[in-house]
Formats: sequence, structure tokens, C-alpha cells
Amino acid sequence: MNKLVSVIIPTYSRPVNLKRAINSVLNQSYNNIEIIVVDDNGDGTYNQIRTEKEINEYMSLNNFRYLKHNKNRNGAAARNTGIKNSKGEYIAFLDDDDEFSINKIEIQVNALERLDNTWGGCYCNMQYNGRKIRKTNNKKSGKLLEELLLETVKFNSSTLLFRKEVCIDLNGFDESYIRHQDWEFMIRFFRKYKLFLPSNECLVNRFSSKEHSNAPNGELFIIIKNKFLNEFKEDIDSCKNKNAIYHKHWMEVSYTLFSEYNYKLFFHYFTKSVSYQKCSLNDIKVLVKSACLPIYKKILSILGK
Repeated sequence: MNKLVSVIIPTYSRPVNLKRAINSVLNQSYNNIEIIVVDDNGDGTYNQIRTEKEINEYMSLNNFRYLKHNKNRNGAAARNTGIKNSKGEYIAFLDDDDEFSINKIEIQVNALERLDNTWGGCYCNMQYNGRKIRKTNNKKSGKLLEELLLETVKFNSSTLLFRKEVCIDLNGFDESYIRHQDWEFMIRFFRKYKLFLPSNECLVNRFSSKEHSNAPNGELFIIIKNKFLNEFKEDIDSCKNKNAIYHKHWMEVSYTLFSEYNYKLFFHYFTKSVSYQKCSLNDIKVLVKSACLPIYKKILSILGK
């Protein structure tokens, strides 16, 4: 068993940590890997030129390819470009500011090789490296739609490895999504396939990047949530805890609006959220934290930190 794995690394606006991500793939215990870096900055832009210069040392490697979009398209498009240009029987994704543990690919490929094709992919636990180090504690395998939507099981694209035919079958990622790209793909995935957790180990290190954030403002977030919740209404309504799901997603919008002091819209979407489920103590704590965060950031900027 030595099937080729294509690791797709989309990158945009933050080349500083890209080498760390690439090196974590080159150092894998599983050796039949191709690396595809998809640059979504836009050809000739400042960050595209920085990115190409940053990774120039890898260009001569036989298992390394660098692809660039003519203009910025988004992360979903970058992943699709990687899938279309991949040669592997398995597809893994790696965010440009994350890194794999040395045995991540080996553990996941070995697991899928033992499973039938109803298991379309694997995921793993991950470690968050920020002001505090936190680890996920996922334990479940199977069709995890409700767990995904409630985030009782936590994973991101860097934790995933798929059979390539699954990515083709699902027609890749929906490029109309500028946020929730992983979720929309995984909801469609769970309609047909199961997801396996082969190990309790944290096989991905996740880092918070200061260079670039895709967090939308409150009014854009409303548009994104409406699109997502309307498009997948049938899937959500099939869940036992559908009210908790709607509550959670509209509460997320409320957090953002509250942090922007947009109280008119905040009260509207907070009311919408609690119409599905009562507000919890944790909801209140997060609201307070979201209100304090802009002040905290302002103090840090004044202090030069």
C-alpha cells in the first residue's frame, strides 16, 4: 500500500507561515505525497510575488507544484483548483498557517485502506496554539451532520483526508460561499458518506494568523447565514436538535453585531436566536467577551503590542 496522496495548500495574504506548512508535509512518515500550493492572491499582486519568493526553494522538487490564480477567487476555488490538478488517489487539505504532525497522513491512509467506500474520508483531533493551548476531544465516527452543525465535534479542512472520487462525486466546493465553505461541503458529504476518526491523537497544529482574517462584518454575516441556513434547511430540519442549531447560528451573528455596537440589528437577531432556544449562561459570557474585545484590541494597539 503506497497510494499517492495529494496535499492541497491554498494560500492567500499570509506567506510568512507557508514554509512551516509545506515542511510539515515534506516531513511526513508517509512518503508518496505530492504538494500543490494554490496561490489565490492574484497574479502580480504584492502578496503573490512575496509568496512565490518565499517558497522558491521548493520549486525544483519533483513532488511540488505551485499554481496561481489570475485574480483572487476565494478558498473554495483554490481547493477546487487543487483537486482538478491533483494526481493522487487521496486528497488532503492544509491551511497555510497550520501544520501536520509527522504521522498524520500515514494514520489516515492506513485507516481508509481498511474501510469500505461508504467511509468517504477521515478526520482527526487538532491542537489550537494561541494565547492558550487547547485540544479538541473528538471521539465519534459516522454521519456527523448534527455534531458538525452544533460543533460538538470540531474539525477544520486541515484535519480531513478524502478518497479523491468522493471530491469528484460531490463536485468539489461551492465557490459561491465566502464563509462556511467547509461546512457546506461536509453537509453534502454526510448525505452520502461517513467520516472516520482513526486516532484520538491531535494530528494537526492550528495557529491563529494575525496577517489575515476572513471574519465578516455583521451585516455581511447576516447575508452569509441566511444563504447557508436556507440552502441547507432540509438537512438541518432533519436533525433531532434543529432548534439548538438555529439558535447557535443566529447567536453567532448576534455576537458579531454586539461587538460592533450595532444594537438595533443585534436585538433583532438575538431575539431571533432565543425564539428557537433559551439563552444560556455561556451565551451571555460570549456576548460580554465580544463587546470587550474591540476595547481590548484598541488598548493593545495603543501599547504597541
